[in-house]
Amino acid sequence: MSMPISEAEVKVAEWQKTYYAADSGIQSGATTVNDEDQSDISAKTFTVEDCSADFEAQLVLTRAQRVRVAMFPETLAERETLALSDSQSNVQRLTEPSHLLNNAIVHLINYQDDAELAKRAMPELIKLLTDDDQVVVRKAALIVSRLVRNDASRHVMMQSAVMMSAGLNAIFTAGGIPALIHMLSSPVEAVLFYSITTLHNLLLHQDGSKMAVRMCDGLQKIVPLLKHTNPKFLAITTDCLQILSYANHESKLIILASGGPESLVSIMRNYNYEKLLWTSSRVLKVLSVCPSNKPAIVSAGGMQALSLHLTGSSARLVQNCLWTLRNLSDAATKQEGLDSLLHILVTQLGSDDVNILTCATGILSNLTCNNTRNKSLVVQRGGVESLINALLRTTVNQDEAEPAICAAVNQDVAEPAVCALRHLTGRHPLAQTAQNEVRVHYGVPVVIKLLGQQHYWPVVKVNVHKCKR
Repeated sequence: MSMPISEAEVKVAEWQKTYYAADSGIQSGATTVNDEDQSDISAKTFTVEDCSADFEAQLVLTRAQRVRVAMFPETLAERETLALSDSQSNVQRLTEPSHLLNNAIVHLINYQDDAELAKRAMPELIKLLTDDDQVVVRKAALIVSRLVRNDASRHVMMQSAVMMSAGLNAIFTAGGIPALIHMLSSPVEAVLFYSITTLHNLLLHQDGSKMAVRMCDGLQKIVPLLKHTNPKFLAITTDCLQILSYANHESKLIILASGGPESLVSIMRNYNYEKLLWTSSRVLKVLSVCPSNKPAIVSAGGMQALSLHLTGSSARLVQNCLWTLRNLSDAATKQEGLDSLLHILVTQLGSDDVNILTCATGILSNLTCNNTRNKSLVVQRGGVESLINALLRTTVNQDEAEPAICAAVNQDVAEPAVCALRHLTGRHPLAQTAQNEVRVHYGVPVVIKLLGQQHYWPVVKVNVHKCKR
């Protein structure tokens, strides 16, 4: 017989039908949720399962497909691309070099296409640049300007001498030189650099440019640029000065009036960029034959500055410095502080190079003229023996040389060498020592031998004076 169910038991039975019958939370610690929360969990679980299905689809790709995806992603369809994971696979990491190669090949193809385009367009552009109509020339120049912004096109045009010539001619005929000279006053560094570079190219390759620059007072604008400190800029600037001043006396005087000698000597003293030193020494060499510039260079310390580079590794720089010193030496007989130069010159008397011998003997001859201190220094450095040895080598080589060559050597080497010996053997405290060294080192037979050969009269005259002593 069933017992009647109380009201409390009915409530317990209803409670057991709820979520808590499965887990009250006392043992597991689960939180209480309602029906709405339960439905949300089901929806989220469905979404995760859907993503898992897409991921499984990627795993079924064949090996060939995975390699294709890694090496050539551009060949994928859009839907395939979207399915890729953000993280790199091992295959993708291994194929990074192939991606770089692929990109390089694409760039190379584009580069070749640009070069071919410029090459095909060049003949027509050259024709347009040389047209008599300035409007046509202007439009052609605009096209060239656009093309040279591309590396491939620019390199193709730079390799064409005809194109460069046409471009320079277009700049010249359009009145480019006055405009370039005006831009040399610009405070912008880039404008200055491009202006002087263009002027330099015009001076080198375009007829009439030198006169045009002089007529526009270009020298007065170029010389102040020597105050800049960029070595490459200065190298171009000094080369422009050399081109403009060579064989032009008026240009040399303008450079002098603008303070050029002092700036050039300062460059020789303070810089070590070989090309700049070489171009600056070329300008000084040109100016050193000008009677007005010569004392200005010497007064600015040109002898000392040039002597700093006589022992360097650049043969062309050494040659330029020696010739410049030879030209200046007759104006530097009273200069002080030349001890180092005299020592270097005595050392260079041992060279077999005729040019070096010519310069060294010539400089020593001038610097020992009426200068007691220089005479004594040269004697102390072994200059007498070195001069005699230089004469011995010269006379031995002349026995096997052509008569014309002998005459040139006698004029350039023998005369200044004998003059230097004459200076060293008289009128200074070590004169007697020098005379004894001439005898000891067989200098007398050498001098007598020179008397028996065909020489210019100055050599004979000097030898007679030397024998007398």
